[in-house]
Amino acid sequence: MYLPIVKLDIRSKAEADPNYSATVSDVKDWESRHGIVPDGSYFILQTGQSRFWPNRTAYMGLDGNGDRHFPSLSAEAATFLTTERNPYAMGVDGPSLDPYPGVSVHEILAAASVYSTEYLADLSLVPETGALGIVLPMRIPGASGAPVRVVATVP
Repeated sequence: MYLPIVKLDIRSKAEADPNYSATVSDVKDWESRHGIVPDGSYFILQTGQSRFWPNRTAYMGLDGNGDRHFPSLSAEAATFLTTERNPYAMGVDGPSLDPYPGVSVHEILAAASVYSTEYLADLSLVPETGALGIVLPMRIPGASGAPVRVVATVP
């Protein structure tokens, strides 16, 4: 896949609330600055979580009970993006696009045939618009998912 990247940076909100889920309002705020999310884009959520890698406890936001606390995408934002916009793929620099615990965002994206990528590395050099993403999945016959290498070309 070779796709135009749209990056929504929610690091400041995630810093204030480690369980923050990006909202429809966040997407519309991005659009007020950059225009409508383009059809066929690679919508990437920058949470800042990748800075904790490879410390599993910090990256997953594990507490004393084993619960996870990390920023993600709300089901409402996923529904808005898949019904009102038309991304080809979505990604996050954290362990999941879904708030913990849950899989509703994955289900929404899968129902709309939108690819999802997680565990993206440092997105600090990727601008909010203008970059292109190259997503190279490993072919695994019959699998529902696969490891990918994601490369961004920046202007």
